[in-house]
Amino acid sequence: MDSKRFGLKSTKLEAQGSGFRGSVSQESGSLGSGSLESKSFRKRVSSIMILFTIFSLILGFKLFNIQISQNNEYTIQAAQENNFSTTIPSLRGLITASNGLVLADNIPIYDAYVTIKNITNRNSFVNELNKELGVPQQKIWNLINLKLIWVKIASNVTTKEKNKLSNLTSLSFIQNEQRSYPNGSLFAHVLGFLGKDRSGNISGFYGIEGYFNGALTGHPGYTQGIESALGIPLLNKNYKFIPPSNGDTINLTLNPAIQNIVSTEVQYWSKKEDATSGAAIVMNPKTGAIIAMSSYPSFNPNTYWNYQYSDYLNNAISFIYEPGSVGKLIMAAAALSSGKVTPQTTVDDKTGMFQVGGKTIYNWNKAPDGVMNLGQILFQSSNVGASIIATQYLSSQAMYNESKNFGFGSLTGITLQGEETGIIPPYQTWNESNLATDSFGQFVSVSPLQIIDAYAAVANGGVRMQPYVVNSITTQGNGSRSKVISYHPTVVNRPITPAVASELNTMFTYTTGGEPNWALHQTGVGAYMPIIAGKTGSAQMPSVKHPGQYSTHNFVMTYVAYAPANNPKFILLTMMNSPQKPLLGQYYAATTACVEWGAIAKQLFQYYSIAP
Repeated sequence: MDSKRFGLKSTKLEAQGSGFRGSVSQESGSLGSGSLESKSFRKRVSSIMILFTIFSLILGFKLFNIQISQNNEYTIQAAQENNFSTTIPSLRGLITASNGLVLADNIPIYDAYVTIKNITNRNSFVNELNKELGVPQQKIWNLINLKLIWVKIASNVTTKEKNKLSNLTSLSFIQNEQRSYPNGSLFAHVLGFLGKDRSGNISGFYGIEGYFNGALTGHPGYTQGIESALGIPLLNKNYKFIPPSNGDTINLTLNPAIQNIVSTEVQYWSKKEDATSGAAIVMNPKTGAIIAMSSYPSFNPNTYWNYQYSDYLNNAISFIYEPGSVGKLIMAAAALSSGKVTPQTTVDDKTGMFQVGGKTIYNWNKAPDGVMNLGQILFQSSNVGASIIATQYLSSQAMYNESKNFGFGSLTGITLQGEETGIIPPYQTWNESNLATDSFGQFVSVSPLQIIDAYAAVANGGVRMQPYVVNSITTQGNGSRSKVISYHPTVVNRPITPAVASELNTMFTYTTGGEPNWALHQTGVGAYMPIIAGKTGSAQMPSVKHPGQYSTHNFVMTYVAYAPANNPKFILLTMMNSPQKPLLGQYYAATTACVEWGAIAKQLFQYYSIAP
C-alpha cells in the first residue's frame, strides 16, 4: 500500500519530474542557443571597443598636436580671426593768411574700383572711362579681363570726375584726402609743400609745411575690439574707439593783397633783367611781422614734382651772400656807438683807392670822393671812406660784435624750414684787410632776411624785433576743446641806442637822394624820396672759375628802405642775383633792385594811404 502509494507518487513525481525534466531539458536547450549568441555579441562589443580605442588614440594625438605642438600657431590664428584694429587717419591742418584766406587745404580724392561682373556693356564702359579719366583703353581692357571680382581701375579721381561717372553702377569709390594749394605759386616759398620722403612716407617740405610738419599732421585715431565670425564688431567691453586728432590750423601774418603785389613784381623784374634768382620781403619794422615774402624762381606746390630742387629754395632766407654796401650799416653803427666818430667826423679820400694789409681797395667808380663825413660816405657809398673809418677808429672785435648784435651769423628764428645762418668768421682770425672789406660788406655772408631785420632795428628806434610769420596756431585736440596759441611781437635786443638810431635814420634818408634817385623817379615814387630811408648794395660774387677772386660780371644787387622815415609803416627789401640784362646795361643796384623796389613801393604807398 505504501509501496503503491509511493509508486503512484513516484510515477506522478516522475511524470512531474519528467515534465520537469522535459521542461528542464527544453530550458537547457534554450540556454545552449543563448550561449552562442552571447559569444557573437561579445565579439561585436570587442570590435567596437578596439575601434573606439584606436579612435581615442588618434583623437588624443590630434588634440595633443593642436594644444601642445601647434599651440602658438593656433593661438595667433585665433587672435587674428577674433581681434581687429582699424586706423582712422587724421586730416592735415589748414594754413591761412592774416585775413583767413585758406592757403593750404585738403580736398577729397578718390580711388575708383570696378566690380567686373556688374559691367553691363564693356565697350561703353571702356570708352566712358577713357573719356572722363584718361585711362588708356588697353589698360582698362586688361584689368576687366582679369579673373577677379573687384579691381582698382583708377587713382586720384576728383569729385567732379566722380560725379560724371555716376551712371556706371559697376564702379565704386574709396575716398582719400589730397593737399591743395588754391593760390598756386603765390605763397609757394612760405608754405612749402606736402610730398613723400625717400621711404615713401608723407611729409612736409620747406616753409611752414616742413617746419610745422608734426603739428599739421595731427594724430590718427583707431577702433579696436573683437569681431564675430561674420566680421561684425562686437560692441562689448573690449571695443574701443579713439577719434583722430586732426592737425593744427596755422594762421600767418601774410597779407594776400601785398603778397600778390610783391610776388608779381619779383617774378616780372627778375625775368625782365634775366636774374639767376631773387627775393623780396615786406616787414612791419615795429613788430617784426612778415607782411609778404617772395622768391624767384618759383614753383607750384600742387605739382612740385615738375620742378628742380633749386626752385624750392626760399632765397629770402636760404640765399646767403656778401651783401655789399648795405653792410655799411654795421660800420656806421659801430663807429657812432664807439663814441669815437660823430656825424661830423670826416675822412679824406684823395685817390679813390686805399692800401691795407697788402690789398688795394677801390671805390665803385675808382674815383676819389674827397673829404666826407659819415653821412656822405653812405651817400657816395664810398668803399675807401668806409675802410678808413673802420681801420682808424674800430677793431675787428668791435665790428664782429656789432654784426652779431644786429643778428648777422645767427638764425633769426623765423619759423620756416630752410633758413641759413650766414657766415661771420671769429674776429680772432681777421686781419686788417678783412676789417676794411667788412666795412663795406665784402667779407661776411648774410641772408636777405638778416639784412632787413638789421635795418628794421634802425627804423624802430634801435630796437630789434623777432621776425615772425605765424600769427597763431589752433590745436584741434581729439574731441576736446580747441586751444589757440598766439604769437606776439618780441624784442630780441637793442643793438644801438635811440640816439644812434636817430642819427642813422637821418643819414639813410639823405642817402636816398644818391644812387636810388634815378630808379625812384623812373618808377613814379620820386615825390616820396624825402620820407624814404635806406641803402643800396652792389656786391661782387665770388668767382667760380677763379677761387679767391671776385667775378667781374656777376653781382648781387640789394635795396632795403623803409617809409615814412620818421614813422615807418613798412620796410621793403629787394634782391637780384646776377642780372644779365640790367636797365641801361649798367650793373648797379639803381638799375636793378631799386627799380623793383620802386615798382612795389608805389603800390604800397597807395595801399597804406601814405602821402608824399
